[in-house]
Amino acid sequence: MELQPPEGETVLLQYYQGTEGLNGWAAMNDLDRPWQNGRSNGTVRYSPMVFQDQQLTDAIDLCELMGAVHNSEASMEKLHLGGYGAIGFCIDSTALLEQALTGSTSLFPLTLGGLWRERLSAQLNHLLDHNMRPNDEAVDRYKVAIEEMPQDLYHNLETRKDARRRLLASQPRHSPFLLIQHLNQERS
Repeated sequence: MELQPPEGETVLLQYYQGTEGLNGWAAMNDLDRPWQNGRSNGTVRYSPMVFQDQQLTDAIDLCELMGAVHNSEASMEKLHLGGYGAIGFCIDSTALLEQALTGSTSLFPLTLGGLWRERLSAQLNHLLDHNMRPNDEAVDRYKVAIEEMPQDLYHNLETRKDARRRLLASQPRHSPFLLIQHLNQERS
């Protein structure tokens, strides 16, 4: 997320399932990481979506809910690296947020499998039964997203077209890598 205050420097934040064992927010202003967040080097495709007003509030509510569910599941199950890999990778957490906000995702590849989706749903219900009181709309959106978000561990004739769409949409517009250049030529 890029916050642009009326005065001062832009603040860059990212929400993700991280290798440090946390599903949550991290600042991106601390280090220059061209392989991770460079806008001009062709390693990242920045989303054209701009969240404002209610949609931004909805995104923050969803991040808060997802962080509580994913972090508590990882803690209760004593998952290595806070569940990184088991309950998704950074792209899975971002795609789940996008799916919950918009009803679809443009990210690829997604690996959050059925077993962990069931466990996350059960953890959400457990937290709700034990008096966690998040925004009701965030809960509803999360439940739908956890069910409907695509996964890329296996494809059939029905899912291939959407997987290809997401693969192409995830690629940067320009890149020093030949494979990305070929994919971009396919898109043209």
